[in-house]
Amino acid sequence: MTLYLAIDPVSGIALPKGQIVGIAETSAGLVSQGFSAQTYRGNRLSTIDETDSSVWDNDCEPGWYFDGGSVQIEPPQTEIQRLKSGFRAFHQQINNWADGLDALSRGQPASKVQAGHDWLYFAKYAGFLIANNLTSAHSGGSPTVRSVNVRIGWAGAMAQGALNVASPAQFYADVNEPNAPTTPISWRNLSAPYAARSLGSATIIHIADGAPDIDTVDLATGTWIEELTG
Repeated sequence: MTLYLAIDPVSGIALPKGQIVGIAETSAGLVSQGFSAQTYRGNRLSTIDETDSSVWDNDCEPGWYFDGGSVQIEPPQTEIQRLKSGFRAFHQQINNWADGLDALSRGQPASKVQAGHDWLYFAKYAGFLIANNLTSAHSGGSPTVRSVNVRIGWAGAMAQGALNVASPAQFYADVNEPNAPTTPISWRNLSAPYAARSLGSATIIHIADGAPDIDTVDLATGTWIEELTG
């Protein structure tokens, strides 16, 4: 059976995502509940198949939320919340790899340990630049503005690892320390499909930036992520 949903907007979230304020078996049923057809139409009126458990929850009632395709009890995330969440996951994965490098470091020469951490540091540096739209085609150039979805996609792809390195052990097995970076780098394409590149090869992407003094940015704990505004 198809159900009709009356949707109210939620601050910071574009319709048809929003809060469910009315549910009925027909659009006329919504009108009879007091939801004017003049207001609850277009992207403020949605339908959903209540027999499809992938989009509908039988516990759903007014006060729940519609994310554009399915119902949920929690409000949809705003773009800024999604951006922050994506880069928190990226930052945590980089730190997890760094912890793994340290755990294995007693069996490696210092140069390889340092090279592994340099790759991770300059990936974090790149993350700061990408998240804040501070990258450019060349040093000193105009910033390349990327959408929230593109930046989130890049962060998620980076967290999956490079073509030849996706674990701390592989950093030691595959990375050639003389090729460790000295500038921000990406081991994934900067836009969809975010294809993986190899570390220590000519395919790695070096990122030009227009950032402030990076020493003023807390790359260790990632507190800068909470300051993202768009």
